[in-house]
Amino acid sequence: MIRVLLLLAIGALTAVAAAASPDRTWPAELRAAERWELAFDVGGVLLEPLAAVGESIGQGQVVARLDPEPFDARLARAQQAMTAAQARWVQVTESIDPEQLRVYSPSITTSLDLGPMRIAVLEAEMGIGTAATELRYARWARAATQLVNPRPGRVTRWLALPGSAVAANQPMVQLEDDSTAEVIARIPSSVAAGLRRGRRAEILVAGGMGHYQATVQSVAARGARDTEIVLRIIEKARPPRGAVLRCRLLPG
Repeated sequence: MIRVLLLLAIGALTAVAAAASPDRTWPAELRAAERWELAFDVGGVLLEPLAAVGESIGQGQVVARLDPEPFDARLARAQQAMTAAQARWVQVTESIDPEQLRVYSPSITTSLDLGPMRIAVLEAEMGIGTAATELRYARWARAATQLVNPRPGRVTRWLALPGSAVAANQPMVQLEDDSTAEVIARIPSSVAAGLRRGRRAEILVAGGMGHYQATVQSVAARGARDTEIVLRIIEKARPPRGAVLRCRLLPG
């Protein structure tokens, strides 16, 4: 039993020493800290994207559209239904005294029996309500065929092909704000044991082209043997994009 405990203690000390060793480095990658995906709120057929991979786009810029034809057709039907409902309302109520009309409203409780006239008024009023609801939805759905970027960024990847049928809330495109940066690295899980947010680290550029101070922001297991760490560079400068990087954990 004592031998087992000693072996465990030695293993733990070895892991700590490995993590603190200034000679241990691991491959790292620079990426944007702010990344997001865009999706349509409605489903449809994707037309040609309006922004290419690598292109910078501004806030409010339309990056993709769905085929508007079925949405235009629905909107036209909804407008026709509203016109018909309004015409029906006029037809039913034009012969009723305005002072008496209010007793037929669904919001007014009366002791009157549901006679034919009152039923006709109720049906006409509900018809307008139903048509108005459908018209609001059709207008919203038509506007939702345009995929609008909410903030400045750069397109990194398209996730759907032009001409394909896409579902509502299906991610279409990935973007990033390349004015923000973080570094990710994968290290052995044995080294990551006990690693916490705030741990100091150093980012090294291959070829002796510079180094940058950083701190650990998050630690997440990636399988049984590897752990992914995310580091934030605490200097204003940052490594050049595309540079070959390595990460070194510092004692502390």
